[in-house]
Parts: sequence; structure tokens; C-alpha cells
Amino acid sequence: MNILKLELTHFGKFHLKTITFTSGLNIVYGKNEAGKSTIHAFVRSMLFGIPDTEEGNERYSHYLPWETPHDFCGRMWIKKDDNEYYLKHSFKKESNISGTVFVDYRNNIDEDRNLILYGHNMRNGTMFNNLTNFKEESFFNNNNIINIVRNNILYQYEVFSVYVEDESKVNIETEFIDNEAFASYVLNEGSKSMFNKDIEISNEDKIITLVTCSYEYTGARTILVAKLKNITER
Repeated sequence: MNILKLELTHFGKFHLKTITFTSGLNIVYGKNEAGKSTIHAFVRSMLFGIPDTEEGNERYSHYLPWETPHDFCGRMWIKKDDNEYYLKHSFKKESNISGTVFVDYRNNIDEDRNLILYGHNMRNGTMFNNLTNFKEESFFNNNNIINIVRNNILYQYEVFSVYVEDESKVNIETEFIDNEAFASYVLNEGSKSMFNKDIEISNEDKIITLVTCSYEYTGARTILVAKLKNITER
């Protein structure tokens, strides 16, 4: 597991503090009282929680928000070393056969031009079950916008391709050597679609790929691809 970023919204001396890590070994250093122990306590609390015990209350009382009378608040972005873990674990890292929706471990969500999300096709209609609706032509043509909200920003994607492929043949790329390679990849994804839809590609475009299990045959995967159209602050 790799820690990508910390967001200490209200924790000890830190207020709306963001810390980003790079791949490999990262060293947190600074002068006395700079907040190194506070950062360590924040990471520990995100991974293991804050014990509801006398000892836990005493330990974390030092890290109550200084500036405002808020409860502890923050987020941590982590990345696994493969795409298997969250297929059978919840967001809280608890064993769960239903898993959770998750981003491909290879992705840098802020920079990559193809963001890949996986989720189970649950028979109770949850997670990525609705992706199967796009295999109906009328739905594909009339419900072609995907909305994703992250950090109070709305990302709107326009669907241009849906297809079913054997899991052994699925090859979804996250990195491209140049704009030409990206455009070629996107056009190829469009050519696989069950329904035709024109698409134009520019050097600034980004796409999103949603992947879920499908029931046409053993090992089938439904893959939906959409192009980023609008970004709006909320």
C-alpha cells in the first residue's frame, strides 16, 4: 500500500493542510514543533482509528483542532499494488465479498488521461450494475452523461463506447507516449462499441473507463468509455 496524499482539514495545529507524497521513500522532517508528530498521529488515526478508550482519548486530546472548535476531520488517499484488494474489501478495508468501487492502482488521478474505475455488477442494482443499461441502444443514446463529484468539483463525461470483452483480452492503458498514441487508443476504444458514435479527440482531452463483470459468458466484462466534457466548481 502507498500513501498518495494527506488532507488534514482539522487536526491539531493543521487547518486545511495538504501533503502530497511521491513514489518511493518519503521523509517528513522539520524543526521542533513543526508538526511531524501530528502528521504521524493523523496517519495512524486514519489507518487504525482513534480508540474509544481512556488511553486513546488522552493520546489524541493533544491533537484536537487548535484554531476552530471542530471534531477531527481529514482524508487520506492510498493506493494498493494491484487491483485485487478492493474487489473483496470495503472502503474501510474490511473483508466484504461485494468489495467497493476503486481506481486502477496504476492511475494518478490528477494527471493520467485515462482514469479507470472498477466495480462489481451487483444483482441488487448497486455499484456498477447500471452500466449494463448502456448495452441497450436507446439508453446509450439518451443517457450519455456520467457525473462524478470530487473535492466539490463536478466532472461531466460523455459516453462514446460500450462493449463486452473477455477478461483475458482486456487491455486498458493508462500511459501514452504522445498525443497521437492517445488518440489512436481512444479511436480504437470507440471502434469496439456496440453502437456507433462519432468522437473528436484533441491534445487536451481525457477519458474515463468503467469496468464491471458481465453475465454473457464466464469471464465477460462490460466496459464503458467516456470523454471529459465539462469541469464545474460546486
